[in-house]
Amino acid sequence: MLSTFVTRHVPGDNRSISKACLKGSHAPVTPLPEGLQELHVDNRRIRSGDWHTHYSVDRQSTEAARLFDFTPCTDIDFNGPELLYFANFQAMVERAEWTLSGLRRPGHIHQRELHFYGNLNINDSLQLRLHMGRELHWCEVYRRSDLFKLADVFTRKIHLADCSRT
Repeated sequence: MLSTFVTRHVPGDNRSISKACLKGSHAPVTPLPEGLQELHVDNRRIRSGDWHTHYSVDRQSTEAARLFDFTPCTDIDFNGPELLYFANFQAMVERAEWTLSGLRRPGHIHQRELHFYGNLNINDSLQLRLHMGRELHWCEVYRRSDLFKLADVFTRKIHLADCSRT
């Protein structure tokens, strides 16, 4: 995870968040390590929608998305600065998988990759578009108010019958 300082251009509006420039700081500009450069390129490609296969998910052959609407709870899902807490994106994806899969136990997370693009305001809601396979899931998270994509989440699950696999 790479953290950064952010600021709101409009007070209280999480849609106006951008990277903050710290006054008086003169941090040297150094190139990212090779591994981080690859992640940065991957993130830009996924965010732009310019991908065919990622995380073993074939975008063209995924089943049609199943929709799951979710309204986050102000007191539980948002952190102190009133941003939707990043860990709750995972919880929402789990709720969508559990609700839409029809399985009592939709599997155990083996790997998960999240790409974040934005946030939402308190009192806004989300639409999750879940493309499911038995082991691989791709979930697109959208802000309902303007259908801006907030995240792509790729998940690989294992099932109890598959316990011998690693």
